[in-house]
Amino acid sequence: MWTQIIKTRVKPGKEAEIQTLMDEFKSQERPDSGLVRSTTARDQKDPNTL
Repeated sequence: MWTQIIKTRVKPGKEAEIQTLMDEFKSQERPDSGLVRSTTARDQKDPNTL
């Protein structure tokens, strides 16, 4: 099993691009694709941190 955790900041005004990227990740969650699950969380105190 392998897990990767990435913390990043989003530039203001780029939220739509992040949503597009997350939708692309979700579309790859297929049997035998290698990507089992992708989860994104947003910091409640700093909405620009994912």
